[in-house]
Amino acid sequence: GSGFFIESEDENAKKIIEDWMKDVDFATLGRKWVKEALVKGNGFLELGGGKSDTIKGAKVLNANHMYIKRDEYGEIKGYNQFIGRNFKSFNTESLVKFEPHQIAHLGFNQIGDSPYGYGIVYPMLDYVDNLLSAQREIHTLIGRKANSPILVKVGKFPEAMPSASDISTIRADLEWLTNKHEFVYDDLVNISTLDFGDIGAKFDTLFKHDEKMMFFASQVPEVLMGSGSIPEGLASVQMQAFRLSIDSDQAEIEKVIENKIFKRILS
Repeated sequence: GSGFFIESEDENAKKIIEDWMKDVDFATLGRKWVKEALVKGNGFLELGGGKSDTIKGAKVLNANHMYIKRDEYGEIKGYNQFIGRNFKSFNTESLVKFEPHQIAHLGFNQIGDSPYGYGIVYPMLDYVDNLLSAQREIHTLIGRKANSPILVKVGKFPEAMPSASDISTIRADLEWLTNKHEFVYDDLVNISTLDFGDIGAKFDTLFKHDEKMMFFASQVPEVLMGSGSIPEGLASVQMQAFRLSIDSDQAEIEKVIENKIFKRILS
């Protein structure tokens, strides 16, 4: 949202637009609209009033329930908002229909002739799932292996085989361990522990890989996330590339605002 301002050779046109932006609090509305588009791929801004009227209010709609209607040539004929509970109860009463002039659609990361965008989150969903899955697994393992399991060997084959009661007694001693326990056994009882090694270290490479892939997919510089040891020159290049990516997104936003909103206000 930074760097957004109005320029016009016609001062009256500039004032009309700026007054409208103040009336609808477009700075706040615009952030919500763009966030919908970035996260979900599509931002739908409802524009009130008739086609030949000025825009009477604006509202951001939930992109989850919006659908684009096109003809056989790919031209947009309108938009439908599904307001039913689920598609099993679908009927015409569960739809709110909008004319093309009533919606400013902002689509990010569109592919081919699809009218819908994918946004910046979709490309990294698999990496997010992998990272969360690894986090759950390491916590499960640490919870199960928080202590080193005790392995007890009793007796000596074949001359000193333990009885069932001997084994039960030793098992009972080990069932409830506190820091006050002392164990004294003869040389026929051998106590050792099972060492699983550093469980967390086994996940370090996996975490670093998934984290890097998330940065690559989202195109967010590592230096901004405080991750990795980035040389100053490379960090500078990453920030320049990030700035160019933002400029590209802003150009997309500007095009929709000018054509779908400002042009209608001025006419």
